Amino acid sequence: MGTVIILPDLGQQRAAWNSLAVGNRQKQVVDYEAALKQTPDFTALSAGIVELVRAAEQPVTVVANGFGAILALKVAASQSGRIDRLLLVAPNYHLTADLTVRVLPALFQPKPIKNLLRTVDGLELTKWLTTVQCRVSVIASPRDRGAVDLDMRMVDSHFVAVGPLKRGISEEALAAIEEELA
Repeated sequence: MGTVIILPDLGQQRAAWNSLAVGNRQKQVVDYEAALKQTPDFTALSAGIVELVRAAEQPVTVVANGFGAILALKVAASQSGRIDRLLLVAPNYHLTADLTVRVLPALFQPKPIKNLLRTVDGLELTKWLTTVQCRVSVIASPRDRGAVDLDMRMVDSHFVAVGPLKRGISEEALAAIEEELA
């Protein structure tokens, strides 16, 4: 059977993921609002996701969008053998060319998200990429340079091209995820 854990982008409504068909697997969509009340920084939030992965029925597939992709890479780097697959949707979250996370000021974000973003700023992703041992699919627009670069740096990755993705999750991206899960 297995489990699909969904890590949405920050500020993204969980309801956007309700229509995602995951077959016979269990589906868990992470609620950042609830998680941030208990774990206000990136290290604590990623530790909470690690516990979720460890408790989930195997095999575990993680679907991550935007900010969730950074979180998924961190968790996958430490959970070799527990995560079967990563599906990273539009993973470019203000990444510089060297895959360092640069966060723009979160002027209109709630305080818990502002605090979280402060703890993410300057994180170096490249050190995690070499320790991710599962299959990875990067689902993004071919014009998304950060996503293309990330795909090229991953050991066992392939790129799935979809139309431009703005805030939220498009029907085209959901269809691509479902095809990857089949």
